[in-house]
Amino acid sequence: MEYNIELKDTISGEGTLTCSSPYYTTKFWFKQQSALENLGDNNLIKVKELSSREPWYPFIYLIEHTVDKEIDGVLKTLHYRMPAFYRQTFYDNTPPLMEVQEESPDSISSNVLQLDNNNIHIYNLVDFTKDGHEFKVPESINIYDDDSNEYTPIDWHVSSGRISTYEKTSNKNVFVDYIYEETYFEYRGYWLDNETFIKLNLNTNPGNTFTMLHPYDEDKDIEIRPALSKEDMGLNNKIIHFYMKPVVGDIEDKTNGVFHTIDERLESSHPFIYDEIQAGEYEFEDVLKIGYIHITPIVDSKNLTYKDTRVRGGGIKEDIIADILDMQEHRPAIYDYDNIDGKPHPENNSIVIELPKEILQDNGGYLSKEEVEDKIDKYIALGNIPIIIYK
Repeated sequence: MEYNIELKDTISGEGTLTCSSPYYTTKFWFKQQSALENLGDNNLIKVKELSSREPWYPFIYLIEHTVDKEIDGVLKTLHYRMPAFYRQTFYDNTPPLMEVQEESPDSISSNVLQLDNNNIHIYNLVDFTKDGHEFKVPESINIYDDDSNEYTPIDWHVSSGRISTYEKTSNKNVFVDYIYEETYFEYRGYWLDNETFIKLNLNTNPGNTFTMLHPYDEDKDIEIRPALSKEDMGLNNKIIHFYMKPVVGDIEDKTNGVFHTIDERLESSHPFIYDEIQAGEYEFEDVLKIGYIHITPIVDSKNLTYKDTRVRGGGIKEDIIADILDMQEHRPAIYDYDNIDGKPHPENNSIVIELPKEILQDNGGYLSKEEVEDKIDKYIALGNIPIIIYK
């Protein structure tokens, strides 16, 4: 099953960024409008293309933002940071570089490949000669096919992840090893405390679970809910709101500030922020709204079960036709398409049929008037009234 995920709420801050048209993967539609100082041309939240059997975790754009603010007469520096970003496994332990091996890129043309990631990292350009042509080739990009043939990258667009090759790659099973600069981290949820992890998995196909926190109802326990069951629609038709709280002081010892709520707006009594607000570390208005995700199933016709809910009936019973016609100023002026219970009578459609009178039994023929009418009803268009004239 596929899902429609729409991202369109704004984030507090200066400056605006608008992505007016959606971008597409085979699993999701995304549409987002965001605002944050110095954010650049990036979407704050994205979901990578995955199979229905894998967890679907949102990816949050790396936000690093600092604000000086006076709280209760004390000037404080509020840090908006994402320590979880730096806990990822980076290439050569050097953030934000990530290594990708054996990626199967999309073929744009016979000599152009599109990688899954942008922000390609290029280093160590070396001289390379082929067919009398000299090129500068980056050591960080390796292109080959399953027959061990190698391809020469002669041009590349770092921000879009597009590479041009000297040799033609069409009709080949091509792979690429490369390094790129990561700007997102995988958000799986947040630690409410040292023992309780609030998990978020957007995949609502059977076999997946998420954690349901009731932040404003102390009488309800935290639940591990299935993504979809007969009793519960899971995250279907739910809105997941994403927020980011600031950190005051040493950010190295702090947990990640990104968290979420499900189908509930954030209030200052939320247990993830309540104690810190009460201690005066920051104010409720300092918690940023990153955006929200609305999950709606997109039903494939192949997965639908059709049920006929029509009720047999309709038409006008023969014994009341005359009475109804007498009530009309214009005759006929009644309308019914179905003739299960009686004869259909449209508002304005009739056909004149002239037949030789000799076909009737009364005139030595072989048909009665009822048999003639039955045969005409069999072939006449639905809704037409025949006017039969015997000559």
